[in-house]
Amino acid sequence: MSGKIVGTIAFILVFLILWAIISVIMSRQKPESQSSADLFCPNCGAKVLPDAKFCTVCGAKLNLVPKIVKKKHPAYIV
Repeated sequence: MSGKIVGTIAFILVFLILWAIISVIMSRQKPESQSSADLFCPNCGAKVLPDAKFCTVCGAKLNLVPKIVKKKHPAYIV
């Protein structure tokens, strides 16, 4: 084989290996939007940030404090 063909094949192989490595790394990372639930303004429905106190679209006050719900277990009498 001529040197030009060998160089082209080597370039293609290096490109494919790097592409595969980057694909694996990117598939393991979770995007920020998927790791947390999207929050919306109850007044206008606009998407809001988790730490926002007011809606940037309509100005409504946001109460985005998560509620802690404790499940009550039934009492067992023996």
